[in-house]
Order: sequence, then C-alpha cells, then structure tokens
Amino acid sequence: MVAIFVVLMILVFLGIDAWMQRRQARRAAVAGGDLRAVVRLPKVRLLKGLFYAPNHLWIRVEPDGRARLGVDDFAPKLLGHVDAIEAVQPGTAVRKGQPLLRLRQGDRVIVLRAPVSGRVLRVNEDLLKNPQLLKDDPYLQGWVLEVEPDDLGRTASKLLVAERAANWLRREGQRLREFLGEELLARPQVGVTMADGGLPAEGVLSHLDEQAWRECQARFFTSYETE
Repeated sequence: MVAIFVVLMILVFLGIDAWMQRRQARRAAVAGGDLRAVVRLPKVRLLKGLFYAPNHLWIRVEPDGRARLGVDDFAPKLLGHVDAIEAVQPGTAVRKGQPLLRLRQGDRVIVLRAPVSGRVLRVNEDLLKNPQLLKDDPYLQGWVLEVEPDDLGRTASKLLVAERAANWLRREGQRLREFLGEELLARPQVGVTMADGGLPAEGVLSHLDEQAWRECQARFFTSYETE
C-alpha cells in the first residue's frame, strides 16, 4: 500500500512539473516575440504639435494661453467603443492628478486624471452627445474640454512632445503586447480569437474581464506625468 502511494505521489509531482514546464515555455514564447502572432495591435495616430501625458491625454496650447485637452488615439482603439464620456463641469477648478473625465463602456469605466491644474472653461457638448467622435476624430472634433491653466510652464517638462512622444507610443505598444499576453496566459478563457488565432485589432479590452480592466487602468491610464 505504501509503495502504491509513493508511485501515485511521484506521478502527481511529474504531472505538476510537466505543467509548469509547459507554462514556462508559453511565457518564454511571449517574451521571445511570438506574441505578434497572437495579439494584433491597431495602428495608433499621433498628431504633431501637441503635448501628451502618459495617461493618454493630449494638450494643445492655444495662442491666448488656454489649453484644449482630449484623449489620444490609444484609448478608443483599445476600448473599441465608448458608450458615454463624463467630464467635469465648466467653472470647476481642477488640480493636477484629480479625476478629469471618465470613459464609460457599460458598467466599466476608465478614469483619466488631470495632467495640468486650472479652471475648466468649457466642455465639448458635441462629444458628450456623440462619443463616437472620440474614435473618429480624437484630435479635432473629438476634443473634450478647455482649461485656463495655472501651472502649464511647470507641467510642460512632465509631458511628451515630438520624438519623445513617438518613442513613448512605441513603448506603449510593446507594453500592451506584454499585458495582453499575460492576460491570455493567466485567463485564456477571456481571449476572443479570430480565424487565424489572433486577437481582434481594435476593442480588445471590451472582450476582457473586470480584473483585466482594473489592471489596464493601473498600467496605462493612471500616471499623468513623466518622472
């Protein structure tokens, strides 16, 4: 009886070891770049002449000193569709780091924090009525609000522009690949695949679970300034 028990324990340990080796091999494949066959990233646009915050908000400084803010092309491509956009009201004084707007998809929300302090002058009512503008034209018709900034000079060095912005966006793409690869490895049941086994190019976050949403918020939409 003892001998049978020992044999069974050995088989169990061998099975666990084989499972661990397969899991490590899958992680190695992801780290080695094979994730390109699994995750199809959409092409994300940047517009020249804008400042970009690391939480994917952009800022355009107007000639009169006002600052127009919006959401860059990364967020709507990741979400796919946005059901509603909630922004702070005109006249509100916001401080850097405070919640500025929310992107809502059903019961799920992505919160974006202010990269600059100031007073909100107006909100783009056309965007609030038609959130599709955020996806169709995020840098022009899809702007979110205007602010009278009080610390833009100090804030500018914490934002990204020109080549720094382009390099940052490339790094964001790699980070997104790694994030989605981790999600597929940890919870393969949430992966919605195409005919060739890849994830859809746009709106992939809408196919993931609540835990993935929280992790995505923490990784991509929380930090509002560079170090």
